[in-house]
Amino acid sequence: MSRVPRPFLGIALGGALLAGVALSATAAVATTSASAPSTGASLHPIARQVAQPAPFGIEQVLGHVPDLAAEPGAHGGQGARAGGFDAAPGTLGASAAGDEPDPTPTATPEPTATEPTTDPTGEPTATAEPTATAEPTATAGPTATAGPTATAEPTVTAEPTATQPTATTPAPTPSATPTTPPVDKTAPTGTFVLSTTGLWVGQTATLKQNALADNVTEAAQIRRVVNWGDGSAPVTLAPGATQATKSYTKAGKFTVSVTLTDAAGNPAKAKIDKPAMTITVPGAYKLSKKAVWPGEKFKVTISKVPSGTKAIDIDWGDGWVQPLKGKNQSFDTFYWLNSRDQPVKPGTYTIRAKFTNANGTSAAILVGKISVRKDSWKPKVGFTKPAKSKANKVSSWKTLRGTASDKGAGLRTVWVYPYRFTATSEYCYTAKKTWRKIRSDADIDKYCGVRVKVSKGKWSLKLSGMRKGYHAFVLLGADWSEKVGRAEVAPRLTRN
Repeated sequence: MSRVPRPFLGIALGGALLAGVALSATAAVATTSASAPSTGASLHPIARQVAQPAPFGIEQVLGHVPDLAAEPGAHGGQGARAGGFDAAPGTLGASAAGDEPDPTPTATPEPTATEPTTDPTGEPTATAEPTATAEPTATAGPTATAGPTATAEPTVTAEPTATQPTATTPAPTPSATPTTPPVDKTAPTGTFVLSTTGLWVGQTATLKQNALADNVTEAAQIRRVVNWGDGSAPVTLAPGATQATKSYTKAGKFTVSVTLTDAAGNPAKAKIDKPAMTITVPGAYKLSKKAVWPGEKFKVTISKVPSGTKAIDIDWGDGWVQPLKGKNQSFDTFYWLNSRDQPVKPGTYTIRAKFTNANGTSAAILVGKISVRKDSWKPKVGFTKPAKSKANKVSSWKTLRGTASDKGAGLRTVWVYPYRFTATSEYCYTAKKTWRKIRSDADIDKYCGVRVKVSKGKWSLKLSGMRKGYHAFVLLGADWSEKVGRAEVAPRLTRN
């Protein structure tokens, strides 16, 4: 059982110094009064107002995309070379079929000797010498002519010499004529696809490349610039990258585009199936109050929750984050202690929500703002003492009575700590209505004290087992800003 702040008592009773009465320094109170919201020691007040009490921090939430090889581009005539030959080169200087010379020479008939004619005068007439027949010649060579022979002796024909055909030298192949490649005027092509066409603000869209090609430029050299359509700076994809991601920061309809440019400077728009992206803000919100005291309840209403919502997380602005179910809902809550177990400071707090579905978690969405007022007053508490004539009687203290009130935030809790002292021991009164011997401050924190209910500014507590001796009664009241009021009384009871 935890307590409100606890200073030590220094009460002199008949020369004896009483031991200090201890209360916890920072913890909350385990139970609540009817006039204040129910709270607990280990949970934030918000957690006790909603279905899921465990607070946790908002986590912010991308997939494997295969590295798509670029399609090979057509070369568009780059493979053909201007000025090529259609047939194999021929052999320059070759004879036509049938033009080969006959290697066998034609025999020349032997010359016929002419008989001398007898002149009528009786004188023989000289006959001209026969002419030798020319030697046969080869087709390409010159013809040799035999010299004249004597008339008396026949001319012997020279042996014919076979003429060898002249060897033919192949003609050299002419070198190719240099040509200028045609100017590239063909733009690249590509296709992309969006992971979805509808998201909440802050969720991530993925643009994937399915194909990329050009007739000349390699795919890795094609420049790709993504425009997300929301006015943000265009994004140039790195060579080899096949996807890009985007988290939109505002609601609206945006058209996504990709500009492709090859090495020749030819631009083109890539094809994107369903390029329009719709971004929305989920939910509608309402706060019942604009300003509250610490501990003062106000209502939060969440409506128009989209179907498929898995969870809603509320950030209260004081360090606490509250998980809620992903549905329409309304609940009461209040400000008290921050996530460091310190009283919330006065000021304006911004309440935000994050929604989660199959596409991930949204950005923080404004639910509203609320002001926590400054509490400048601490509680006023006190005992109603019996008359002086009866102040030392046991019967006068069997029922403790008193008052408690507070301005501003209001009372959160009021506790009474009854103590009894002997010469050797110290006892305290417990919530089980028994007196327990205490040996340490830890025992006081664990066992001592009773929370009392305040009604119309008054409280009372019946004590059992009262007896004569030294007593001390400590009264503590704390408000929702953790300001504490204190009162104590230390009677010595000598009569019943």
